[in-house]
Amino acid sequence: MDKLPVSIISPVRNCIREMPSHAAYLRRMAAAVSEIIVVDSDSTDGTRTFLEVELADLDVIFLNHPPGLYESWNDGISHATQHYCTVATVGDPLPPSSLPTLIASMERFSADVVITAPQLLDSRQLSSPKRWPIHHFIAATEITRPTEIPSAAWLALTLGLFPGNLLSSSAGNLYRTDFLQKNPFPTQYGHAGDCAWSLQMSLTARWVIDPTTRSYFTIHHPSAHRKRRCETKVRAMTALMTTLISESRLLLQTGGIPFDLLELLKAAPDVMLEKALIQIQIAKERPTFLRIPSLFGTPLNRRRKSLERLIQKRQEATLEFARSTFRPIVSTALIQ
Repeated sequence: MDKLPVSIISPVRNCIREMPSHAAYLRRMAAAVSEIIVVDSDSTDGTRTFLEVELADLDVIFLNHPPGLYESWNDGISHATQHYCTVATVGDPLPPSSLPTLIASMERFSADVVITAPQLLDSRQLSSPKRWPIHHFIAATEITRPTEIPSAAWLALTLGLFPGNLLSSSAGNLYRTDFLQKNPFPTQYGHAGDCAWSLQMSLTARWVIDPTTRSYFTIHHPSAHRKRRCETKVRAMTALMTTLISESRLLLQTGGIPFDLLELLKAAPDVMLEKALIQIQIAKERPTFLRIPSLFGTPLNRRRKSLERLIQKRQEATLEFARSTFRPIVSTALIQ
């Protein structure tokens, strides 16, 4: 059987404990796809050596790139030679059997990315009750087949559901390789680079959401480093949102976006920035356990709660727009 025209990009760094299962996963993928590229970021615990030994009989390409999440992704993607690619992060398997379906959707819609709704798993690999915007979108719209999302709607949905990310997990998505090579993931937004990419590419990419194809994502508790928000990155993200709203106002107005939702979208960057700056300020204070209850009643925290209500209102309005736009119309014939 011919192998699928897919490049698997596998970024790794100091994750030796997960390597036995990851090596087994890459071996399964190697039987189905034409290319596997491992990008190691200066691992010091034997991660790369383990994979080189375990996969020595396979034609795996090994690269090294200095630490940097999206920098490493982009480096691997830049070396890909196959028509499609996906990013196989450790612990987030996309079953090989899902690839033919994703490729079929890519070709049917001439898509640049096909997005799946991964089954979320906890650290014990059990189903997690957590849900992402992609799951809420599918529940609201009740779509049951791959569906293309027009540019104006994609931009409105991405802005409206922020800080959630409709792009979901890149480990469960299939991308057109040359599109990613021309439009790499941005690196100035911290761990929100894929969310920023989905905003930047809103009016350029062809987006398809596939509610039928299996993928998995393991929920990891964020490290203390990730919890510390960088003000520079927050300001960069909200500046990107502001620019897109300003430049795309006419498209949003003529793209079927309700006026009430447009008003909420225009306010979104300021709301998100103020909330983020409040959270940064609260985090800097580092209250002890005994001081936490007294923090709840402060003006700062009351303002944060008010902003969270505004965000919830915007997200609910966005899902209502999705429901009215993409929910399948069921016609009923009169019984004669």
